[in-house]
Amino acid sequence: MTVAERPRSSSRRARRSGWRPGGSGDFPTLGWHVLRWTYAHLPSPSDERSPFVYTNEQAQRVLRIYELDPETGRRVYDRRVHEEEAKGWGKSPFAGSLTLAEFCGPVLFDGWDDDGQPMARRWGHGGSPQPWIQVAGVSEAQTRNTWGSIFTFV
Repeated sequence: MTVAERPRSSSRRARRSGWRPGGSGDFPTLGWHVLRWTYAHLPSPSDERSPFVYTNEQAQRVLRIYELDPETGRRVYDRRVHEEEAKGWGKSPFAGSLTLAEFCGPVLFDGWDDDGQPMARRWGHGGSPQPWIQVAGVSEAQTRNTWGSIFTFV
């Protein structure tokens, strides 16, 4: 099973008892919601008629970036991402897609569904503040590359 093939939970009713693992090595994450949102809303940077698709390694990182504490539902990595990879890895489209997901995608914990999986909502809903996203790089060129990717998506 590849990262993008996790089945959707059919229930949207919140439950109080918390997360239940689906298998060995499983962890609670909002990453599945982010992956589905990205695939549904962002075009490929190379062909706008095709959906944006992460590599398997990038999708695994999305799952970890949005990992939740199974007790509290809080994000383990506190909404900060530092990405350092070799040239050509796709850092700019990756960062751009996460920036857009944070701006208008389902990135906030919104309780547990009937299957014990996390539900998600967007910033600005359910009493949360409006989104505030910052993009920084070591050089202006890095930041420009990320913003260029964002403009390619929209």
